[in-house]
Amino acid sequence: MSVTALRNERDGIIGYLLIGTDNTARKEVEAERQKLDQRLRDQQFYTRSLIESNIDALMTTDPLGIITDVNKQMEALTGCTRDELIGAPFKNYFTDPERAEAGIKLVLGEKKVTNYELTARARDGKKTVVSYNATTFYDRDRKLQGVFAAARDVTERKRFELALQETNEREQALRATAEQATQAKDRFFAVLSHELRSPLQSMLGWVRLLRSGRLSTAHTGRALDVIERNTVLQARLIEDLLDVSRITAGVLQLDLAPMLVASAVQTVIENLRPAADAKRIRLVLSIEDGASRIQGDAARVQQIVGNLVSNAMKFTPSDGRIEVRIARRGSEVEIQVSDTGAGISSDQLLQVFAPFGTEPRKRSHGGLGLGLGIARHLAELHGGALNAASAGLGHGATFTVTLPLTVERSAADEAPDRAAVSGPTEGLAGRHVLVVEDDADAREVITLMLEDSGGVVTAAATVAAALSALERVRPDVLLSDLSLPERDGYDFIRSVRALDPARGGSIPAIALTAYASTEDRERVMAAGFQRCLSKPIDLPELVAAIVTLADRI
Repeated sequence: MSVTALRNERDGIIGYLLIGTDNTARKEVEAERQKLDQRLRDQQFYTRSLIESNIDALMTTDPLGIITDVNKQMEALTGCTRDELIGAPFKNYFTDPERAEAGIKLVLGEKKVTNYELTARARDGKKTVVSYNATTFYDRDRKLQGVFAAARDVTERKRFELALQETNEREQALRATAEQATQAKDRFFAVLSHELRSPLQSMLGWVRLLRSGRLSTAHTGRALDVIERNTVLQARLIEDLLDVSRITAGVLQLDLAPMLVASAVQTVIENLRPAADAKRIRLVLSIEDGASRIQGDAARVQQIVGNLVSNAMKFTPSDGRIEVRIARRGSEVEIQVSDTGAGISSDQLLQVFAPFGTEPRKRSHGGLGLGLGIARHLAELHGGALNAASAGLGHGATFTVTLPLTVERSAADEAPDRAAVSGPTEGLAGRHVLVVEDDADAREVITLMLEDSGGVVTAAATVAAALSALERVRPDVLLSDLSLPERDGYDFIRSVRALDPARGGSIPAIALTAYASTEDRERVMAAGFQRCLSKPIDLPELVAAIVTLADRI
């Protein structure tokens, strides 16, 4: 409504002109526009809220890959503000810009991309592995506006996948190792069976021929030689297996004492010379320093050298040569075993000390292939080392042992040399021995050996029978097996030591056992025995031990 005053010529008001306008339609239009504006603002707020509340980093780019919008998660991912990100190239915020740019092109080409992995790099250098899902978007006229992308942090998932992959690879490696170990074990037992059965076959065959009584004197001697040699081989094989078991369990120990290296080596050479002569192999010992002494286990040092020389004999043909040299090298003594045998290839050289199943050279020449590994371990237990060298196949091999000279000569000269000490060489000369052995065959052969050596023997099969015998006779020495029925050898010696000396309580005693570890020996000595001998029995060693103990009384 509008009002206008009407005036006359003297400018006086003579009336009013009233004009009314209907604004209803305009007001309705304005009200509707306001509602539309509010709905648009509400929609924009709602859309923004959705974008900001999303757990993924969201962004839009134009078709050239320039960022046009982002949410808070994208800011957190890059360490940049929204204003800094808008207008910047998408590829700038990833460790591999070329791959990032290729991702935008891929979306534009295929309209959609899922699980496209990139590594985002924040301003502070932090890296985050993300998986992108992206699609193109358009205006209402279907004109391309750009790319909408959502990036989800998959760093932990990738770490888990990597850890799972590594675990699977380790499991596969362990499975492969286990399979190889199983195959090696199967091969080992196959060869072990061969190494046990073949000598037994020879021994059994000769025993049956001997039993027939039709062998000539020469063949009888040959039969006894074969049986004795194979018995020694079987004993050595069992001892090697026990040593490997002790090494694996970490319980192999040394009985250390001052010893003369040359004396120990000479003993080994003399023991192996008949075998070398039989193969027509020249076995030479060269001693540059015979006075070198070490703090060592004489038996184990002899085992080291024996294993090396035996190995050399195995691979050296007839008319070949094996040289054993002893020399002092500064603060160490060096024992070198060289042969003119088959030699070792460079690839086999790396495995020559490994147990059976890994080195073809061993399998082709028989045996279990345990000796060199045992020798190296024994050398290392002495604080030394064992190494192998060869110029290749057909050029022989050289094994070098180095042992530390931990004992000064002035002090060592006063100490007995374990390797050089030998027992009495005469027989038992009527010395009385009480033998306690439950196995009838073993008891009979021990009795015959001791009687053949000039001894007097009283034999018993049980502890009760042995204690009863002590009430009737007074032997010079007791010789008892440890594995006896009902009451074992330990019970026997405890019962003996509980007796009054006048009733035999102080009679010296020797234990016979198939268990020859240091711990076993210590237990035997602690129980009351004076000596411990391993089966099979070496008669000269047994006789020497009996004479030594009997003469102490």
